[in-house]
Amino acid sequence: MKKVPSELMKELKYISEETNKLLNHGLDIVGPINENKEFLFDSGYSYEKNQEELKTLFERERKIRKALLSFNTTYTIKDLGLTISEALIRISQLQCRIKSLTKLANEKPMFSREMDSGELVIYRLRYDLDKVKADLREAQSELSKLQLAVDAVNLTVPIEF
Repeated sequence: MKKVPSELMKELKYISEETNKLLNHGLDIVGPINENKEFLFDSGYSYEKNQEELKTLFERERKIRKALLSFNTTYTIKDLGLTISEALIRISQLQCRIKSLTKLANEKPMFSREMDSGELVIYRLRYDLDKVKADLREAQSELSKLQLAVDAVNLTVPIEF
């Protein structure tokens, strides 16, 4: 069967939600009983059915994750020369860099503080604010290009699983 990665990722989210429901039993595992130690009503809970459903979900999850892992490490984005895995790593790196550059870009070039003694101390940045802003724009542009490329692949390239 073939599906695009974004469909498989949605399926993984669904599997995760269903798995959590099965693992967090709630009140279904217990029930009130009468004097004959018979349940007053049937909640529909079945340990055996629960375990079988978990087994099926876990097998499906492994199959999907294996297919995505294989795809992400072998499929190269033509325009970028990066595999999906490499692009995802680069996206993470750029997000960290953009966070740091944004903080630097928002600093005032000069400011002053009055010390406890009443003395006024003037501070100046030790870096070129214009260079930081240019680097920030460049990193944001690269991030956008990478995200669009990964999204395009995830929405259009079917993989066998």
